[in-house]
Parts: sequence; structure tokens; C-alpha cells
Amino acid sequence: MLRLPREEQLRCRRRDHTANSCKQTPRFLLQSQPRLNTFLAHSRCTRVVLTYAGFVAGSSTGSSSSTQDRADGSSNSTMASSQAPAPTLTQALSFTNAQGERLAAKFLDAGSDGVVILCHGYAASKDGFLFPRLADELAARGRSSLRFDFAGNGESEGVFSFGNYYREVEDLRAAVSFVRDTLKRTVHAIVGHSKGGNVVLLYASRYDDVPHVVNIAGRALMSRGIKERFGADILERLAAEGAVEQQVRADGGRRTISYLLTRESVDERMAMDMLAEASKIGSGTHVLTIHGSADTVIPVGDAHELAAVLRNHTLCVVEGGDHNFRQPAAAEQLLARVTEYLVTGA
Repeated sequence: MLRLPREEQLRCRRRDHTANSCKQTPRFLLQSQPRLNTFLAHSRCTRVVLTYAGFVAGSSTGSSSSTQDRADGSSNSTMASSQAPAPTLTQALSFTNAQGERLAAKFLDAGSDGVVILCHGYAASKDGFLFPRLADELAARGRSSLRFDFAGNGESEGVFSFGNYYREVEDLRAAVSFVRDTLKRTVHAIVGHSKGGNVVLLYASRYDDVPHVVNIAGRALMSRGIKERFGADILERLAAEGAVEQQVRADGGRRTISYLLTRESVDERMAMDMLAEASKIGSGTHVLTIHGSADTVIPVGDAHELAAVLRNHTLCVVEGGDHNFRQPAAAEQLLARVTEYLVTGA
């Protein structure tokens, strides 16, 4: 289990200036089979994966596949030791958004009633960033999680587009409803990275029905970064023509997506007042913002801008962390801090 190092490398600040404590809680044994039976009775589960330490037994529902998968999708046929811990359950499943598009998801069932929903960033997927590792860390501490692909991303249906923040807010709304109505669980927290960080903040501003929000490297000043992403020439063509064909490297560079960049999509982002939206989040919702001090995509100053307007907020700056926390030490600090918060509230 990851722990923060003795020397405090996370500079955590609460608006009320109280200290932010970190405590370890013991692993508890999970009673998985009854929850599996309940889940299969109420969902459109396409695959069930029993995950043990060193061994995964896959069983399909409505499919002839018998592939053995890890929670992160890689294959493994190594038998577990006789002292393996009780299993957690990973289900590959899907639900639909308001447009009727199928959104692909993975539910890692650790037996808890409260579920954490993980939201990926721009041109990413549910299995990108550190989300598979975070899901495993949460499961080891007894917290269930659902991660999904926004429409047009990853394995989900739909058309990829730039902007569309509020459309993704509604995809998240569909995920929240799925957890509550189909899985029969509560939503403990919503977590987003980069653009996903903005989506979870916008969701909290609009719906205010989830008690915990984690914003990882989200943007405060939405007019920034557009010229850096597309270049002056493309923006000039966009102003003249209204739309320009573009390509983006998606899923960590593993594939390329072609899409139509429209003037309307850029205008939507430019018009967003993220600080005004964040200020609407009620004091009953606690927001944890984590940002790397070496982030060159979205500067850490954006985190401080958000901290100035959020009512119930903790800011943690990870020293040396970039936008994707690719440094091993930064990644471990991020995972430890987020896991501790989502398990204990500290």
C-alpha cells in the first residue's frame, strides 16, 4: 500500500488553515459473491473478472469468451497462492447517455456501497492516466470504483469533438444515474483529470448531489491553451472557414482520431467562466484539487485561482509533478493522497 513519505512532499492547504492528516486503515475482507449475484440480476454485464493477487479467473455472461484478464486488461494465467486475499470483482459493462450512445465502462467492485467515478481527460480513456492503478488502490482499501469513456472516446459510441464540456457533464450524469439506479449503490465521489477535472467541477456546480469532488490538474482560465494546442494558422483558418479537419493522438498516443474542429466548439470553451461555475459549488461539497508544480500544460497557478473561489476546498501541490504525473515519485504521491482522501476523507 502506498504511503506518503516521512518528509511532507505534498503542500496541502485548507481554506480554514487546518492540517490535513493521513491515516492508514486496515484492509477488510470482502464478501463478493452476494454482490456479484445482485449485480448480474440488474445489469447488462458483458464480462465478469474475479481478480486475485497473481490470478484472474474470467467468466463471461452472454459471451463465449474465456479470456483471463487482469483488471488493467492484460492477460495472466499464473495461479494464485493458497493464501491469496478475497477477490474483488471487475465488470466490463456499458450504459447509455441521453443521446442513446453506449458508453463503455469498468466497475471494480470492492464491496462498498459508496462508489467513486473516474473521469478521463481530453482524447483519453478509462484505462489511461493513472486510473487503473487508482482503481486497484481503492479496491485494496475497500472502495469500489467505476471508470468510463466519454462519448467519442475509447470504446464508447459517439463522435469525438473538441470542447463539449457540458455534453460530457451529461455523460457523467448518466454514469451517476447508472450507479444509483442499476448498481443500486451511492456515489461517494467524482474524480477527474485535466479536462475531466473541469467536467467534475461543472457537474458539482450544476447538480450538487455528490459529497466529494477531486480535481486533478483541471483548468481555471479557459481562454488559455487553445493557441498553444492548434497554432495561429489553424485558428485563422477556423475564423475564415468555420471548420477545419484535425487529427489528435488519443489514448496516450496509441491511436489517431480525425475530427472536425468547429468555430462553435472553440467559442464554447472561450466563453466558459470556470471560476464563476466553481464558485456556485455549495459548501456541503468538499473539493480536493491536486496539481503538479511542474505542469506546463495547465500551470499550477490555475489551481490557486480555483482555490480562491471554492468554498470548501483543499489544495495539494505535488512538487515536481507534470501534467500527467509521469515522475514515479509524483505518481506515488498522487495515488497515495487521492486514495487516502477517498477512503478516509482526510
